Amino acid sequence: CTLQQVANDLNLIDLPFKERFEETPWDKTFPLIRDSRKCIKCMRCIQICDKIQGLNIWDVTSTGSRTTINVNGNKKINIEMQNTYQEDWTERSLFYNCRMFTEGFKKGEPYWKLSPCIHVGILNFNMMKSPGYYHKVTLRDEKTNELYSRKFQFHMIELKKTKTAKGKARKHPLYRWARLIAATTWEEVAQESAGNRYMERIQEEIYNLINNE
Repeated sequence: CTLQQVANDLNLIDLPFKERFEETPWDKTFPLIRDSRKCIKCMRCIQICDKIQGLNIWDVTSTGSRTTINVNGNKKINIEMQNTYQEDWTERSLFYNCRMFTEGFKKGEPYWKLSPCIHVGILNFNMMKSPGYYHKVTLRDEKTNELYSRKFQFHMIELKKTKTAKGKARKHPLYRWARLIAATTWEEVAQESAGNRYMERIQEEIYNLINNE
């Protein structure tokens, strides 16, 4: 495994220190699962997510011996994929963000501690009238467009619109991932994932899942 490879590279054959596993509870309903007991604090997950994938999801939190990995900015993220048109999609996304916003908040805590909530909708139907396939919705003043708060965000990826994307939109890293998700044949999956080891790994996992059913 990668952990053993890193240990061998650093010539760490024996462990002279007392084993101390980090026990960090993780919400099993959260779409990004991380077992903190297996973390060796190499920070490579942050670098790959930031420099290669350009997603900026993970970040370092706390200091000293308490240093660990968490979602960037202590955000709460809900990701949903919807294949068929949902007339109440707007209300649905608002509901989930509102529920996340207050979940776990204790009486007497200051309101500034409430974590930013991000709802990501990957839709196989067109929700917005504008032609772009990616939309970011925040709370803003209707007249001045001044930002009211960043703690409520809604991100929508409309898969059907990726076919008509042009120029800079096609060069964004998100575009290729959206095209991979939208793929309906093995040929399209192979075409979109070619040359990207993370996408090729996903292609392999999907293939194994299907063949093992």
